[in-house]
Parts: sequence; structure tokens; C-alpha cells
Amino acid sequence: GYGAAMDGYMFQMTTDGKLWNSDVNSITAWTATSFVTANSYPDKGVGCFRKGDKIMAMGTGSIQFYYNAGNASGSPLSRVEPMTLKLGCVSADAVCSVGDNVYWAGSPPEGGISIYEYGAGAKKVSTPEIDSILLLAGASNISLAAGQWYGRHFVVVTAGANTFAYCVEENAWFEMSSTVNLWYKSSGVY
Repeated sequence: GYGAAMDGYMFQMTTDGKLWNSDVNSITAWTATSFVTANSYPDKGVGCFRKGDKIMAMGTGSIQFYYNAGNASGSPLSRVEPMTLKLGCVSADAVCSVGDNVYWAGSPPEGGISIYEYGAGAKKVSTPEIDSILLLAGASNISLAAGQWYGRHFVVVTAGANTFAYCVEENAWFEMSSTVNLWYKSSGVY
């Protein structure tokens, strides 16, 4: 899954739900006891993202938030239990960030798959039509990537043979079509 950096630490989440941290000011030194377990709900770990002064630990059935409590041993992180969401992420490929907002393909306890945004809080941004295409494509065939074109920020959602782009500024969806998928994962220089 994805990793996050905050306050001189690198954080990485493993599939067993452990949120590991590096030694302070190092990306290569990792102590065997430097982790917390994201265990509010019994799900697998997907990855972690930074959201402001918090680390989002994303699982397949929940999202938990941690802050740097400055703990002297083990992990510096402590969980913010009231922020825990019973809404997971379908896979490590199905999450991306645009600025300080995190977007992911998630599945609520009631079922289905939708695209969510975490800005000031969690909100569903996909339409019922896109939700049905996501569900038909299946969780393992969904990926998200971020892009910027013509001064606008987009979340590119690939679901099987279909690709959609969500314009963050316009709060609108568009379909992308090409004979070759040139937008799977891209990176920018900054």
C-alpha cells in the first residue's frame, strides 16, 4: 500500500493492519517495535495517507485516524477513536490524493462500491450510474489516479474497460475514451 510522511517519520501500513513507522528523520531505519495496530474493526490493511496533521490508516472495511502523540516507545501515534469510519477501501490501487484531499473506491457495510472524498469529512462523490459500473467491474479491476489538465484537478477512475474522470473544482464526472489507456498511473514533477 501507500505510505505517508509526517513529523520526520515515514509510515507504512501492512495487510495485517499494522501501521509501521520509521525511526525519526530516517527512511531506512525501522525498529521492530515501532508500530500500532489498526484494530477498531477486523479488516485487512490497505495503506496509509496523510490528511493534515493526521495519518489515515485505510483498511478494507474501515478507516482509522492517528495523530503524533509523541509517545516515547513504540509508535509515536495514538488513535483518534471518534474519527473512525466504518467505510473501507477496496484495494491499494483504488486510492489517490489531490492536494490534501484523499479519494478512494470504498464499500460501506451495506454493500456496493462508490467513490469517496475525505476533505473536511467523508462524502460520496460518485453518481448511482458510476456506482453500478464500479460494482460490475469488481473491486480488483478498479484503480484511481490523480491528474491535472488545463488548470483543473481530476481523479481518474478506471473500472475494467471504462474510465471516468471526476473534476474536483467542478464536482462533475466525465467519461474518458481512447484506444490505449494512457492514464493508468502517472506522476508529476514538483
